[in-house]
Amino acid sequence: MLACWINAKGVEGLSLGGRLLPLLVLSQAVAGGQVAAQEDQAAPVKVARAVMAPVREELPLTGSVSARRLSRISPEVAGLVATVRVDEGDEVRQGEVLLELDRAIADLEYAGAQARVKEAQARAAEAARQRDEAAELVKKEHIASTRYEAARAAAEIDAAALERLQAELGRQAELLRRRAVRAPFAASSRKR
Repeated sequence: MLACWINAKGVEGLSLGGRLLPLLVLSQAVAGGQVAAQEDQAAPVKVARAVMAPVREELPLTGSVSARRLSRISPEVAGLVATVRVDEGDEVRQGEVLLELDRAIADLEYAGAQARVKEAQARAAEAARQRDEAAELVKKEHIASTRYEAARAAAEIDAAALERLQAELGRQAELLRRRAVRAPFAASSRKR
């Protein structure tokens, strides 16, 4: 069996069948002085401080990618597009506004609904006051009971009108809310 030991200067020894053969002199003679030249020209060494950093590995693959969730979205109400807030490929969070419709007319309709509610509140308050006043007068027999009944009915009509106008105000608020298209889930936008 042939075995050999090597160090930085070359072959140190050779063993053949368990017998050690000195080859140090032979290796230097064969190298022709290259070992001495290598010792004179030491390789430059750079010292750097070890730091913690994330290891990033990349594995190039070919294939196709399909979205786990896909949603085609559109405004819930008709209107002119005022602002588009995302571009193709943007990452979006759930609930983030993607698109806004023009609000000018919707804001005016909402303000009108607010004014009608305030007016109805004043009418309902006055009708309730007149009903209470008529109740006191009918007890004292200063007015006929039919006038009290008319005041009571007017108060109920005005209260119902107030409820109807408050519902309309809520409807206008919902229409305003729907003028913004929001992301149904966190995703990446694909088409505008």
